[in-house]
Amino acid sequence: MHLFGLVLLVLTDASVLPPERVQLASLSSSARISSAPGRHALVRRCSPRILRMRGGSASMPDDLGEINALAIASTESGDFITALKCWRLLLALAARNPSIDVTGVKSNLAVTLYAMGKHGEAEAVERDVVRAAQEALGPRHPHTLGVFSNLAATLARQGKFLEAEAIQRSTLEAFRATLGEKDPRYLNALTNLGATLFSLGRYTEASALEWEALESKRAVLGEDHADTLSAEVNLAATYTRQGRHAEAAPMERRAVEAMRVTLGDRHPDRLRAMSNLAASLAREGREAEAEELMGEVLAGMRERLGERHPDTLSTLSNLGVMKHAAGSLAEAAALEQEALGALGKAVGEEHPDCLSVMANLSVTLAHQGRLEERRALMQRAVAIYEGLGEERRADLPQPLREWLSSLTLTGS
Repeated sequence: MHLFGLVLLVLTDASVLPPERVQLASLSSSARISSAPGRHALVRRCSPRILRMRGGSASMPDDLGEINALAIASTESGDFITALKCWRLLLALAARNPSIDVTGVKSNLAVTLYAMGKHGEAEAVERDVVRAAQEALGPRHPHTLGVFSNLAATLARQGKFLEAEAIQRSTLEAFRATLGEKDPRYLNALTNLGATLFSLGRYTEASALEWEALESKRAVLGEDHADTLSAEVNLAATYTRQGRHAEAAPMERRAVEAMRVTLGDRHPDRLRAMSNLAASLAREGREAEAEELMGEVLAGMRERLGERHPDTLSTLSNLGVMKHAAGSLAEAAALEQEALGALGKAVGEEHPDCLSVMANLSVTLAHQGRLEERRALMQRAVAIYEGLGEERRADLPQPLREWLSSLTLTGS
């Protein structure tokens, strides 16, 4: 997530929440647990027995239904490791259980891989699911459109924003035509397109779509539905980029508190919303509170997503930005260097998030007087930028693209 206005460039990750994902029932019927306590209770009750199962040890419908329900509850509660094991177990059982919808299981497997930061693996599974759905159902079936929407979200998280935008516009219009403008799938598609436009720096377009999505979700789903809260966080992030801080901050605070009930204290989406709130506190001059909250976010990300998840690493970089703003330049540089090295391995140095950390680190090194190291870092950034094709350059957010272009022109 981004922090705002603390140093010259703070562009480590989208401050919008990850795009809404379509999750599909993988059996003919599937129980959904609506509350966070209910989901956590199911995970605690069922996980030990189910995770001891192997491909040949579950064959009764009750077992399959329980595995499926646990997978969905685990995904919704943020326990992605349990969810991953469940989806893979269902795939292993599918050969002799025709009640299992293999395409649905694969689609949900991709949702889980995406949530775990394994975006390349998720994309490969989703392209396979898209092909199967098109052949079986046709290109405009709601199921097909849903998996196309998921593929676009995965592409966006990999920095392939223009390809994502093209798919999202196509699926949005198809959802509108087939389901209508009040269907939650259409509204999530609207939110997702807004998130991609945000990532491209097209904030006026993004805010218009996000406002429409939020108002409609409030009417259709209710103010405290998880999808409504995600839309509220996204719109607040866009308002911040537009300088509309007085509107953004109350939205962030409300969403963080409501997510505590809807999702639970340590759900990854709530942690991302807390990251944005920390940035707002810093903007208000409440640096100590902001830094403490960002540290809490980082601890939560490490616990729920792991040390090397891209979102954890972006949070690490953002904490570095806060340390920079507080004048702790040595701590800032250490955090940003750690984030840069790990992000390069996780998503590739050409990813917008990685290039953005380079931008932040270059500012920190300059303020420390480490000019030779800064010069070497900027030359490295230029080499990466020059190695990108025109399409990949166009995918970069405008402020980052302008910074890299200026380095190229000055020969830094």
